[in-house]
Amino acid sequence: MVIPGVNVEDIFETARVLESWGVKGLTLMRFGNSEENGIILGNDPIIEGITPQSVEEFRDLVFAVDSAVPGMRVVGTPFSDPLTGAPFALATLSEDEFPSFPPIRSEATILSGSLAAPLIEKDTSED
Repeated sequence: MVIPGVNVEDIFETARVLESWGVKGLTLMRFGNSEENGIILGNDPIIEGITPQSVEEFRDLVFAVDSAVPGMRVVGTPFSDPLTGAPFALATLSEDEFPSFPPIRSEATILSGSLAAPLIEKDTSED
């Protein structure tokens, strides 16, 4: 769990130590402190006075830690995979690169939160 003002600076040292021990992977988790950050059921903040990182700041941190420990795979959750771009890797492909799937035979409704929605929205105005 990455908590701004508490352990962000320690993450790099922790990652280097884990790498020296032979650890092959590290998952960093973005801290949430309100409903906008993923806290559900109307719960009060977990830690008063802590403002979570923006999604962009967290993504940048994940990529920086990944670069700092080349012998270890680093990913971030809820999403940030420097190696594959997951979970939105397909969204970055051009039409020529996109895998061939069977024709769509039905419809689906996708429910999403404010973090993922911009990454999965498709402009269908030209369809």
